[in-house]
Amino acid sequence: MHIISNAFKMAIQELSVNRFRTFLSLFGITIGIFCIIGVLSSINSLDRNIKKDLSTIGNNTIFISKWQWGGGGSSDYPFWKFAARPSVSINDMVLLRQKSPGTAFLCYTTSESSSIELNGQVLSPVNLYSTTEDFINIQNVTIGFGRYISKSEFESGSNVCLIGFENANRLFGSPENALQQLIKIKGHSFLIVGIFKKYGKNILEGWDYDNCALVTFNYYNRYFKSRRTEPFIMAKSQENMKIPVYMSELKVAMRGIRKIQPGGEENFSLNDINIFSDRISSITRYVQLGGSVIALFSLIVGAFGIANIMFVTVKERTSVIGLKKAIGATQLTIRLEFLMESAFLCIIGGIIGLLLLYISTIFLSRVFHFEVVISITEVFFSILLCSLIGIIAGYIPAKRAAGMNAVDAMRNK
Repeated sequence: MHIISNAFKMAIQELSVNRFRTFLSLFGITIGIFCIIGVLSSINSLDRNIKKDLSTIGNNTIFISKWQWGGGGSSDYPFWKFAARPSVSINDMVLLRQKSPGTAFLCYTTSESSSIELNGQVLSPVNLYSTTEDFINIQNVTIGFGRYISKSEFESGSNVCLIGFENANRLFGSPENALQQLIKIKGHSFLIVGIFKKYGKNILEGWDYDNCALVTFNYYNRYFKSRRTEPFIMAKSQENMKIPVYMSELKVAMRGIRKIQPGGEENFSLNDINIFSDRISSITRYVQLGGSVIALFSLIVGAFGIANIMFVTVKERTSVIGLKKAIGATQLTIRLEFLMESAFLCIIGGIIGLLLLYISTIFLSRVFHFEVVISITEVFFSILLCSLIGIIAGYIPAKRAAGMNAVDAMRNK
């Protein structure tokens, strides 16, 4: 304990006596920790935010349409073949409900960019969703104010709607003021019955619930059919049902509905939202590895800086080392003292790097609305890494100090 306490005091003394020299030596460690923990925190935060956004568009959910996600055309299956496929229909959804016992919820949905009008004020762009009743049971969304559209309103195709939190704020000043108000979408009047809760910026384009309007599909189909965008069916499986098993069931059901003969080419696509999550995790791992390797070079430069300051420190304290050895200090004691001092210097540099990173995360969160979180694990990792680098950087200087002859060292001035 005495060795640790003494080493810490020496490290603080080194900082206070030779501030500029010590700062330059610690700068590499500070930048290295800033970079490597910054890369880890940013990539982990990006991965977490994307997965959170993916979770809002449905867990255990399969999207059925004529388009294959990420399959815009290839030599095996060209683009024109996807375009020539028939769109999924409301009848497909009705029959799928009968033929797929593993399905818990189904909804038929279209999505497009539109605008909202109120007394001459136009809010654009707004994501306009037209859907059927089970939408809220599939999408992981919550009504913040008011209510969801009722079953009878869905069936009759009533001109009621839900809008996003930001839309309500911009048009009416607050979400509460928006309830039971009339707005116009595509020239038609809609009564606002509910407001989605605030979700914040969504990384996934097309699923921004803060800036959206949701209407019944029956109303949309009745009045806007000629302008309808490409529809899709969202199918959510029963709890605890494996996605591969569920996709196989859906494939068999859809082939039966479309009357595709055995061996015949499918004219529909089953898209699993989890594919995005897996791909994102794979990409972020490579980016994280590459960024960490680059940041590691900065730490190596920092290690040379620490080694340099420890060599200078050993030279400056040669007479003190001789005196300590003369009164009984062992080689192990001298070596540990310098190794601990080197480690403490690295830890101080690392703490400075973490403080700079923390300030940067606050800036990013406020200016770019992207939350970057430094985890406790990353803080402990940085301290451990600094300690390790300090021990490695200080090993040779500590060994040299421990191997000095006591008489020769005391004669040195």
